[in-house]
Amino acid sequence: MSVRGFFLGLVKLLIFISGLFIIGFLSALITINLVMQKEQVKVPSLIGKDVVDALEMLNSLGLNLIVESREFHQTMPANTIISQSPAPGKLLRTGRDIKVSLSKGTEIVIIPDITGEPLLRAQSILQEHSLKSGYIARIYRRNIEENIVISQDPPAGDKIRRNATVNLLVSQGQEPVYYCMPELVGKSLTEAEQILQNLHLTIGNIDYEFHEKLEPDIIIAQFPESGYRLMQGEKVNLRVSKNKSFDNEISTYKVLQYTVPPGEGGRRRVRIVLRDEQGEKEIFHEEKEANDQIELLIKVTPGAVALIYLDGNLIKEERF
Repeated sequence: MSVRGFFLGLVKLLIFISGLFIIGFLSALITINLVMQKEQVKVPSLIGKDVVDALEMLNSLGLNLIVESREFHQTMPANTIISQSPAPGKLLRTGRDIKVSLSKGTEIVIIPDITGEPLLRAQSILQEHSLKSGYIARIYRRNIEENIVISQDPPAGDKIRRNATVNLLVSQGQEPVYYCMPELVGKSLTEAEQILQNLHLTIGNIDYEFHEKLEPDIIIAQFPESGYRLMQGEKVNLRVSKNKSFDNEISTYKVLQYTVPPGEGGRRRVRIVLRDEQGEKEIFHEEKEANDQIELLIKVTPGAVALIYLDGNLIKEERF
């Protein structure tokens, strides 16, 4: 290659490199100019606005909304903007962020009315209002079901701080009736059953014990003993005499229990028939109110069936 050709090639290379440099420089200038000329907007006032409305407003201006914190506020409802940064009126280029603080609502809440509600439901309502149940007192009330809230303190409508407690007075239902355990020793099993039925007590277990000097089915012992305080509906266990021939008998005593179901017209006619190998025998026939308890001590043999009729219709069979 000649010297002239070498210099000519070098000049062309320098021109090419210079062209690339000039193009890059011009591109950078254009980019910077576009950035510098990006649209500027005035920051609007967002204080007092709902967060959804504020978001729509900023989107229309090309700005972004960033929730930076949440706090309780005495006057601003929940999800309302209580402060912002940058402040209203400042000029910002589009695409910038506006940081805001949202209200969690007031720390003061109005106590709801929970009287007449079941206890669990009442506690749930308090939680929904950012409150808690406090001391729970219980009292017997004849006409109010068990676990129903009778009253509350503070009362409904009062204003109270969040997470405070509300004391409750809750019904225990009807007060139980107590009886003094009567003396049953020496009485027949039939007499004892009638006495206990009149006191709304029930016969529990019956144990038999051989006794030469007593007739069969005489009460030898009772548990609990006479004089004890018993609640209505409690069971009384008995020890009853038997004779030598008892072991050869296949009959035994059973307690038949039945609760009268509700129905139209109030009182209902209940009839109970015992069916065994000897045939059928009516052992009960009375009119009863709904929810009345019927308890009968009956002597049965294996395979015997108690037929329970309600208003003339057979509704239940109790097999022994």
